[in-house]
Amino acid sequence: MKQQAHSLRITTAEYSPDGSSIATGAEDGKVKIWNCRSSFCTVTFDEHTSGVTAVKWTQNGRAILSASLDGTVRAHDLKRYSLIVAGGDDRVIRVVGVRDFKNLFIHPLSSHKGTIVSVQFMKNSYDMITVCKRGLSNVWTCNLRPGELKEGVWKKDEEENGDQEMDQEVEEEKVEKIFFEKTKKYWLSESSGSGKSVDVTAAQYHAETKVLVTAFNNGAVVLHEIPTFALIHNLRVSEMRVQTVAWNLTGGDVHYINLITETNVYTFRAARKIKALKFSPDGKKLAIGRENDLQIHEIGRMDRQAFHPFCLMRTYKLSGEQINSIDWSDDSKWVFFWEFGQLKERSG
Repeated sequence: MKQQAHSLRITTAEYSPDGSSIATGAEDGKVKIWNCRSSFCTVTFDEHTSGVTAVKWTQNGRAILSASLDGTVRAHDLKRYSLIVAGGDDRVIRVVGVRDFKNLFIHPLSSHKGTIVSVQFMKNSYDMITVCKRGLSNVWTCNLRPGELKEGVWKKDEEENGDQEMDQEVEEEKVEKIFFEKTKKYWLSESSGSGKSVDVTAAQYHAETKVLVTAFNNGAVVLHEIPTFALIHNLRVSEMRVQTVAWNLTGGDVHYINLITETNVYTFRAARKIKALKFSPDGKKLAIGRENDLQIHEIGRMDRQAFHPFCLMRTYKLSGEQINSIDWSDDSKWVFFWEFGQLKERSG
C-alpha cells in the first residue's frame, strides 16, 4: 500500500514511550504518526500553518505535543483513534490499528471488482461501508465493538499456543481476533440511470443520517439509505462526470414524503438549521424558516421532465436569531411568522 510521506523536509522525530510508533514533524506543517511494525502512517495532523519544529510524546503515549513556526503549540489526542481503513487500485480493503493491538495486525478484505473509491466506518462502530469504481458497494459487520480492542503485541495463534505450553503456570487472557463479515452487497450503478456501463467517481457516507451519496461519470448523483440500500433519490446534476461530493454537516433537511406510498420522494438539504416550515393552503408554496432568514419555495410540477419539488422563489433576511413558527393567510399570498415573540408578515 502506497504511503503518503511528508512533502517537505522532516525537521523532528521521536519514538513513542513503548517504541511502537514514531512521530515526525516537517516543514510542510504536518505531524505524522508511523507504526514501526507495519511501516504505515496511521494518523496525520495538519492543523499547523507553518513548519513543525518539535514533537514530544506524553509519558503514557496517548497524546503528542507539537511546536511550530506559526507560534502555536498543539496537543493531539491519540486515544480517540483506534482503527484506520484504506483501499486503492489493488481492490483490497485494509484495516490497520493506530497502535499495536493484540486483536489486530493488518486485516485485508477482498471482494471488490474495481479501484476502491470510498471506505468509511459507521457511527460508533467498526462496521464499514465500501464502494468501488465499478459500482459495487459492500457493508461489512465487525465482530468487535469500540472498546474491545486490547493494546499489546499481536501474535499468531500458534505463537500464543507455544507460549502457553512453555509456561503452564501463567494463564493468559484469550484475545478474540478481529474479523469482518460481508453482510450486504449492492450494485449502486443500477440506480444511476445508465445501468452498469457507468463508473463511480465519488462517494460519501453520512454516519448521522445513515445515507450514502454516490456520484457517477454520467453526471448522476444517487442517495441510498444504509444498510438497506433503499433508493432515496436520483439526481442528474450535470451532463459531465461528477468528480467529488460532500455533505453539509450543519444544515437541516426537508423530506418530501408521498403519504400514499409511504416513500421519501425527495430530500431538500438546507444550508442552515431549519427552525420551522409550512405549506401554503393551496399547496403550491413552502415556507422554510432558517437561522436569520425566511425562504419561500414554489412546489415543482410533476409533469416536468426532471422533477424538482423545491424551487426557491425568494429569501427574506431577518434581524432576529430565529423563527419560532410559521403560518399562511387563507389566500396563500401572505406568510406570518413569530420572531422574538413578535408577529411579522411577508408577501408569499
